[in-house]
Amino acid sequence: MVNGAAIQPVVVGIDGSEAAVTAALWAVDEAVDRDVPLRLVYATGATSQPCQAPYFVTDVAVEYGETCLRAASSMVAATGKTVKTETDILWGEVESRLIAESRSAAMLCVGSVGIDWFAGRVLGSTATAMTENAECPVVVVRYPRKVHTRKHTPWVVVSVDDRDGTDELMGVAVDEARLRGAAVLAVATWGCLRSDRSSADLDRRVQRWRDAHEDLHIHQVATASGLPEFLVMNKAHFVELVVLPADDADQVRAIIGSHCQPLVPYGECSVMVVR
Repeated sequence: MVNGAAIQPVVVGIDGSEAAVTAALWAVDEAVDRDVPLRLVYATGATSQPCQAPYFVTDVAVEYGETCLRAASSMVAATGKTVKTETDILWGEVESRLIAESRSAAMLCVGSVGIDWFAGRVLGSTATAMTENAECPVVVVRYPRKVHTRKHTPWVVVSVDDRDGTDELMGVAVDEARLRGAAVLAVATWGCLRSDRSSADLDRRVQRWRDAHEDLHIHQVATASGLPEFLVMNKAHFVELVVLPADDADQVRAIIGSHCQPLVPYGECSVMVVR
């Protein structure tokens, strides 16, 4: 166990939506694996502090926030997994408060959509802001449209190329695959493989990962298209999670898109942006 002052919780943004509860349930295993608290937070969106706003405003905000947090906590408890759950109501603008939380978090998890009228049409604005601005790894958890039977092994897909940081990114994908009983698919685009030498270098890297993690199935493919397009072309495979570097955070919208109608016809998987 690490020193108490150094403990970084897994933080989940709760807003009353089913997607947020799904994010909390997804985050349980992350907290258990790290032996850290699962911190569920509700941001009021109100800029006034409780002592400055009219009583009825603070009363309604607190009551609603507490209701949302109780519901999410109950779902976490129902998993039967041993995890310390903390809850907190945060005063202030949602995105800025979640970004502040990310500065001391091991991971930040948010649902792909929220509860406002626009949420069912595009990737939620809060999720987008977190992938672009949070200061820790961020997972946008996709609320599933259908239940998978898991007849086939799920995949953790990781974007690899010859940029610095690929080894660290692959390490995250390996950890997630082991945690979730998945295989790893390392996807390189031909645009990143600028020569036969760089292609051979990636082959050697993947083989090193295989040698170091013989208990996992690690496979490599290369594609002439981008990662979102690759997922579309291979949508018959169950991808549980896509792992991206922070520089590729702009791909999250194309991979997840809308809950009802993804911008690309995939939209089943969650996405992690690693920092």
